[in-house]
Amino acid sequence: MTSYTEEQAAGFLQLPKKIIVQMAIDGILPGQKINGYGWRFSQNSLNSFLDKPATIEKEKYTWEQTKNRYLSDHKDLKSMSDVVWHLNKIHPYLESFTLDTLDKKPIDQFIDDRRKDKNRYGNPLSDSTINRTLQTIRAVLFYARDVLEWIDEIPKIHLFKEKKREFDG
Repeated sequence: MTSYTEEQAAGFLQLPKKIIVQMAIDGILPGQKINGYGWRFSQNSLNSFLDKPATIEKEKYTWEQTKNRYLSDHKDLKSMSDVVWHLNKIHPYLESFTLDTLDKKPIDQFIDDRRKDKNRYGNPLSDSTINRTLQTIRAVLFYARDVLEWIDEIPKIHLFKEKKREFDG
C-alpha cells in the first residue's frame, strides 16, 4: 500500500489539508459529503490518481521543529528566558523523537535525572522546580496538538504536588 502525505492528497482532492487529515481520522468513505463542503469524490478517481489504494500519512515533525516553532510564535512572552532555559534542560532527552513517537519514557528519565540534581545550596531540587520544566513541555505539546495540529495525542505528564510555602509575616 502506497502512502501519500496530506499535502499530496489535499492537492488532488482540492480540499484544505485540515479536511484531508480529518477525513483520514474519521474514516470518510468515498462518495460521502466532507465536513459540509458538499464535495464528493469517488474511489475510482482517487485510485486512478494513486494507481492503488493508499493511506494518508500525516507529516512527521521532530521535537526540534516543534520547539523552534513554539519559540518563534511566542517570542513576546515576558518569561521567554525561563521558557528557553526549561526547553534547553529537556532538549537532550527529546531531541531524537518525532512527535508521533514521543512517549513518557524520556520524560520519566528527565525526572529521574533531575531528582539527582542539587540546587545552589546543595539540597535536592524541589517538586516545583521540576514542575516548571514539565509545565513548559506540556505547553509546547498542547500547542503542537491544539494550534498547529501536528499531532493527535500527547503523553500524559503528571505534575508533582507542591508544598505550600510558609511566610514569616
